[in-house]
Amino acid sequence: MTIDIGGGTFGMSILQLQGDKHKIIGSEGSGHLGGDDFEKALRDYIITEMEKSKKYNLDFKNRKDTNWVRAFLKIKEECSKVITELSKQKNVKFEIKQLDGKNDFTINISQDQYKELTKKLLEKCETKLKNLFDKAEINKKKVKYSDIDEIVLVGGTTRAPNIKEILEKFFPGKQIFQNLNADEAVAQGAAIFAKKK
Repeated sequence: MTIDIGGGTFGMSILQLQGDKHKIIGSEGSGHLGGDDFEKALRDYIITEMEKSKKYNLDFKNRKDTNWVRAFLKIKEECSKVITELSKQKNVKFEIKQLDGKNDFTINISQDQYKELTKKLLEKCETKLKNLFDKAEINKKKVKYSDIDEIVLVGGTTRAPNIKEILEKFFPGKQIFQNLNADEAVAQGAAIFAKKK
């Protein structure tokens, strides 16, 4: 089974492998549930905290303001880093030096906090997983969670601990492969698919 949460999409597939041949048993996904959505959940929280402090010389409402655009790009980049770090440690410092050209911004983000911020997205992921197994069949026999031997995660957001927790709940004791370069695997898969077309 493969799980992919890339920039703007979420997808999962059940594959049957025999030697170097594979057959897709079922797929489920959404173009409105991807890595960008998980990042946005953290980003919106961070921006709200910045606005509350009232110490930054930024017009948070004027999205065309040059200073705001510059700050927004810094926030976006730091959010991506923090999400990756949360897969390795329980607490991560979100920090941007001279956010408005003068004042620094620092806040601690915990795994539990990030889990709460992305709760609705995670619930949607669970629903998609259940939908996949409701439809998947091999030789007219329904595929069960226990039929899955291995799980491969690709796409940057699959590094987040929350996704792994869902999989451990549905597939207890199953091996979850995260040793691939999550971003490269997506690009390589797309290239292989394009070549076959």
